[in-house]
Amino acid sequence: MYKISGALVLVCILGQFAIAQAAPDSGAAASPAAGQNTAQSAPVQNTNSTNPAAITATEPPKTLPAPDLNENDETDKVYTSKPLTVKPDSENKAIESPPNSIDVQKIIKYSSKSSLEYTRRGMYYEEQQDYKSALEDYTKAIELAPGRSELLIRRAACYEALNEYPLAVRDLTETLGMRPYRAEIYASRGKIYAKMNKDDLAIWDFDKAVELKPLKPDFYTDRGDFYKSRNKEDYAKRDYAAAAELYAYTADNFKAAKMWREAIREYDKAIAKNPDKAEFKQARQFCMDELEKELKAAEEEAKKAEEEAKKKAREERAKKQLPKESLMR
Repeated sequence: MYKISGALVLVCILGQFAIAQAAPDSGAAASPAAGQNTAQSAPVQNTNSTNPAAITATEPPKTLPAPDLNENDETDKVYTSKPLTVKPDSENKAIESPPNSIDVQKIIKYSSKSSLEYTRRGMYYEEQQDYKSALEDYTKAIELAPGRSELLIRRAACYEALNEYPLAVRDLTETLGMRPYRAEIYASRGKIYAKMNKDDLAIWDFDKAVELKPLKPDFYTDRGDFYKSRNKEDYAKRDYAAAAELYAYTADNFKAAKMWREAIREYDKAIAKNPDKAEFKQARQFCMDELEKELKAAEEEAKKAEEEAKKKAREERAKKQLPKESLMR
C-alpha cells in the first residue's frame, strides 16, 4: 500500500516538473501571435494629410500633384537663362556685374573649366535677351560647380522666359532643398504654377512666402494678384489691404526720417493697393509739400552760391587789372 502511494506521489512530482519545463516554450510560441495582433491593431499613418505642419518646407502638400517631369526625358537637360521673379543670392558677388562685351568668349575658349566665366557670359546673353544661349552657359556653369543656388535661380528664370515652366519649377524646387527659408523662391515658384494653371500648388507657395516673411508687402501683392486673376475679388482686396498697410508703414518710417522721395514712392504703392484710404493720400501730399520746400530751398542756395562765385570771380579779375592801370598812369 505504501509502495503504491509513494509511486503515485513520484509520478505527480515528475508530471509537474515536466509541465513547468514546457511552459516557457508554449509562451514563446504564443508571443509571435500576440505581436502580430498588436501590429495589425496599430494605427496606420495617414500619408495624405493636408495639415500644413506635416508638410516639409521644400515640398507642396502631398495631396497635390507633382510637376509633370520625366527624369529620363532629354528636355530636362535643356539649358535656361536669368531669373525674372527672383534675384540671385549675394553669396557670389563677383558674378553680379555682367561683362560689357563678349570678350569672355575668348577666356572660355582657352579655359573651359571656369564656372565663373560661363556664368558671366550667361549674364551677358541674358542682358541681350538671348535666353537659349544664356541657358546653355548657366547649365555648363552648374555642371562645373554643382550646388550653387544662384545659378539654379538664374537658369529657372531662363526656363520661365522660354515658357519651359516644368523645368523652371524643377530648378526652383532644387534650390529650396538648399535654401528652404527663402520666401522669394516660393513666391517665384507660385507665379510659375499660376501660369501652369496649377492653382492649388500656386496658392500653397504664396501662403508659404507670406508665412516666412509676414511683413513683406510684395508677397501679399503677389497673392492678391493671383486671386484677382482668378476673379476672387474678396480675397484679393484682403491681400491688397494688408500690402497697403505695410507699404504705408514703410513710408511712415521714411517720412519720419525726412526721406521724402522714398516716402512718396511707398505711399504711391499703398494708394495703388487701397485707393479709398484718405490717410495715405494726405501723408503723401505732406511729403510732396516738404519735398517741394526742400527743392526750392536748394534752388535758392544754388543761386546764392552762383552769385557768390560770380562776385568772387569779378574781384579776382579786378585785382589782376589793378597793376596794369597803375603802370598806365
